[in-house]
Amino acid sequence: MVSSGKINTNGVVSLNSYSVAIGGVIRDVDGNWLCGYLMVLGKDEVFKIEARSMLEGLNLLWDKRYRQVELECHNTFLVE
Repeated sequence: MVSSGKINTNGVVSLNSYSVAIGGVIRDVDGNWLCGYLMVLGKDEVFKIEARSMLEGLNLLWDKRYRQVELECHNTFLVE
């Protein structure tokens, strides 16, 4: 049986320091929390921030042997 998971990602930029943080929540198909992640990064562009957040979530699910993934992100361009 192939395990399924869902990732909700986000990124934020501090207006004071322009530091970047990314994170996400990973749930199973029933909506139960499996794990989450948070990283503080240096300064970067919004597109790269969202892409990094998605990549970290996908890598985490892959490492946990989840092969069917539903991804939610605010950046439609990246998802397409």
